[in-house]
Amino acid sequence: MAQGYDTASFFAVLTTIPASIIFVVKFETSFYEKYKIFCDSIASGGSLKDIKLSKDRMISTLKRELTFITQVQFILTLILSIIGVYVILPIFANDSHAIELFVFLSIGFFLSYLTYINIIILIYFDIQRESLIIALIFLLMNTIFTYFSIKLGEDYYGLGYVVSSFISYILSINILNREIKRIDYRLYSKA
Repeated sequence: MAQGYDTASFFAVLTTIPASIIFVVKFETSFYEKYKIFCDSIASGGSLKDIKLSKDRMISTLKRELTFITQVQFILTLILSIIGVYVILPIFANDSHAIELFVFLSIGFFLSYLTYINIIILIYFDIQRESLIIALIFLLMNTIFTYFSIKLGEDYYGLGYVVSSFISYILSINILNREIKRIDYRLYSKA
């Protein structure tokens, strides 16, 4: 129905593939190992020292892996956006609007995928309410900001998605940081 938008959106989604691969192959394998040790130390009645040590290792791994995914995906989003603008999209969408839209959508998908990763981590810790709140806020903001970006005209298409993705990402990282500080209490009280 909207060939320029569909083409730009398709290629923008493809830019998130590296983050998907890193998340599944590298992040989840290294983080899950530390997460399991932490949960086992709580469930098996480990000493406070053991629980704190395993929590610190888990949080350290979590922060290191999140930083790695963010940095790598940011660099790749920049590189793939440049390649998309100057090489790929001129072949598939000979439309300057689609090319501009591709850049907006690449940034939006980068931020929304990072939000998605944060939600998955929250779900690891069974923090469902906050995960749902983040997803609902993203849905609401995306609906509102996209509506206004459409009303502003073609030059602003995609901007609503970028803004809502950015706000959702900031919200998700703040909630994740808050919850990770008290994760031992949260899990221990459920064990």
